[in-house]
Amino acid sequence: MKKIIGALLMAIVGLSSCESDREEKCAFIPDVKRGSVIVTIESLETFFPAIETKQDLVDFFSKHPPLRDDFFSRPGYPNDSTFINVLYDRFTSPHIDTLLMETQAVFGDLSELKEEFSQAFANIHFYYPDFQPPKIQTVISGLETDLLVSDTLIVIGLDYFLGASAKYRPNIYGYMQRRYTKDFIVPSVLLLYGIDERFNKTQLTDKTVLADMIA
Repeated sequence: MKKIIGALLMAIVGLSSCESDREEKCAFIPDVKRGSVIVTIESLETFFPAIETKQDLVDFFSKHPPLRDDFFSRPGYPNDSTFINVLYDRFTSPHIDTLLMETQAVFGDLSELKEEFSQAFANIHFYYPDFQPPKIQTVISGLETDLLVSDTLIVIGLDYFLGASAKYRPNIYGYMQRRYTKDFIVPSVLLLYGIDERFNKTQLTDKTVLADMIA
């Protein structure tokens, strides 16, 4: 225990010594060209509030299997009929219109989010030249899911990230809700990329505290 405390204390002292001149001495910002990585965002959030029939949902999910199976968790339902019925009831609720309006008010045309992803992916590409930016889709999930992140696809449930002024909030602890704002979307995605084996090589057989801290 003394060794752990000592290591943490040394880290705190080291970080505090950088406070006065953090930008010059404690951070390296890669010199990347603006727009060096092209990011595309497919905006799908207006679809669900506009559905009229259950067949609309079936047709949509037939075109977007990852959304159906991974983001909306189709395997967690006993059958297709139950899955479609539950989502149809959710997305034909009048509350969905409120989520859509608040989402559009907070995120606008998604240009700010796109710019943040462009900068983040450009930084990754600087260190990992083989990096290919994934496709990004935005949806309204009815507060079911926040993020789906893979090497080829990122899905963002925008209604999860509306912030403290939203009429409806995720049913999670308050300290967790504080991080569900639009400013945390890109950092959250990058955190998930940061623990990916492609970018963070770890020795799983090393069970020491130091190895866990570094990982």
